[in-house]
Amino acid sequence: MKSKVCCWMQRRNLKSIFVVACNEVSTLNRTENVGEDLSTISHLLENLVGELNHQKIIDNLMEQRSKAERLLEDRKETITDVYDKIVELEKQISENTLEEPLEITKV
Repeated sequence: MKSKVCCWMQRRNLKSIFVVACNEVSTLNRTENVGEDLSTISHLLENLVGELNHQKIIDNLMEQRSKAERLLEDRKETITDVYDKIVELEKQISENTLEEPLEITKV
């Protein structure tokens, strides 16, 4: 009888130890999973920050491009206006030079 009780107690102790060990392993697995999850989240956040930085760079470049296009358009308009004035002045000069000989011949 004594050996049956000892055997039963040993099994009970082993079962308790097994349950505690399983709980510890489960906790370790959860901790490992949490660690892996944190590592994954950290990696994803790093990628996201990188993508956000790239997006900021892209946005900045697009803004600079828009400003450059506006400046080019303004310069194009200025050059066109200046060219039109030059053409008008050439016409006036041409007309004046044609009128002068006529006046000379009239006198």
